[in-house]
Amino acid sequence: MLFSFRTLLFITSLFVSAGTWSSCIKVTDKSALSDAAIKAGYTAQNWIGATDTNTGNIGLPTVISVSNSETFQPSGTLLASGIGNFLTAATGTPYSSKQVLYRCDTADAGKLYEMYSTNGDSAFAGHFLLPK
Repeated sequence: MLFSFRTLLFITSLFVSAGTWSSCIKVTDKSALSDAAIKAGYTAQNWIGATDTNTGNIGLPTVISVSNSETFQPSGTLLASGIGNFLTAATGTPYSSKQVLYRCDTADAGKLYEMYSTNGDSAFAGHFLLPK
């Protein structure tokens, strides 16, 4: 089956995002900080982020009652909740409250978002999508 150039261009455009990207860099030492930031007490050091070996207590109860009965707790039921400190939880070396992790262009202010996910490569923590 032959496609015209316009059809091929249209199909290709469906798979290519035209969105803009932010210009951010990972800050791993003080050389990436301005003099004003350093004078204000901000700091920087090498960091690796979360890995499979980073674990910590995030305040969840130690025992959660779970049943495999479909009528006990429907899919999507909150089993427990807790509050974790981003600076100290689940990291080998805690972050300072004034540690700079990323530096972005001023033009990107108000346009940046955070995203969190499960540990998708773990069979017990997010690898499988369960049916409802």
